[in-house]
Amino acid sequence: MLEQKLYTFMKLAECENTTQTALELHMTQPAVSQQLKALETEYNIELFSREGRRIILTEAGKEFYNMVKKMIIMEQQFVEIIKKPKKKTIRFGATLSISEGIMPYLLPKMIDYWKGVSFELTTQNTYKLLQELEKGNIDFALIEGNFNHKKYRYASLMKAKFSGFCKKGSQYRNFKKLEECISAPLILREKGSGTRVIFESECQTYNLSSDDFVFCHEVDSVPVILNLVKNNAGITFAYNCALQEALKNNEIEEIALEDFSLERDFSFVALPNMLKTDDIFEIYDILKQMIKEIR
Repeated sequence: MLEQKLYTFMKLAECENTTQTALELHMTQPAVSQQLKALETEYNIELFSREGRRIILTEAGKEFYNMVKKMIIMEQQFVEIIKKPKKKTIRFGATLSISEGIMPYLLPKMIDYWKGVSFELTTQNTYKLLQELEKGNIDFALIEGNFNHKKYRYASLMKAKFSGFCKKGSQYRNFKKLEECISAPLILREKGSGTRVIFESECQTYNLSSDDFVFCHEVDSVPVILNLVKNNAGITFAYNCALQEALKNNEIEEIALEDFSLERDFSFVALPNMLKTDDIFEIYDILKQMIKEIR
């Protein structure tokens, strides 16, 4: 069991205030300060510096924070492994495109394969999922966006085509270049989503941005975006797999842009060097095979 002063340090790093830390941990303020001082003395390190009323991490403190965070997750995994709960739970997250485009077909296969196992699926954008992963709230994440490859252990789950879409038969289907698209209303996912990051990154190569479009609507729901496109309210850019039902039903169509042809990895991402990391990647091997079967 990790020492209480390490948990006090973590809470102080998040609150940046000794009074608030003391309140949340049901401690006195002097006790918080005493535990912090004991840590700094023990490790011969300065963990915090003052910035006005805030107490912020030093560079050494940030490094210490990241190491302690990993230790806390490892402790959680250790307890889980030793106690061997009767009811096993696989907790994972998926970005919206994967959750709505792939999981309706993949999750039933997972439930059938891992009989007696409970699944907890969280749907968030890439940024929030990585936060949940680092907090130890999920075991792995299935993400479509860019991420720091040095920070995580990851593997490609599948390749997915990324295109522009409009209503079937819409005037927007005649666009041939990305630059022509700016005359149409644009419907995009929220900031922080993998889809948004990929699209805006590609736009930058053409010296364009979402601000150049005649209108830009921001929506954090794929079904709502899809409905807007079906009603000819504008165009969107997304993964083909996320819109496959509407494509099959001829409700929307791909905009065949000559200068915009993207294919991106959907990645399986976990924390490296943890007690459960190897076990988690055994799940990856099975999921990869399942995806081959449903595509």
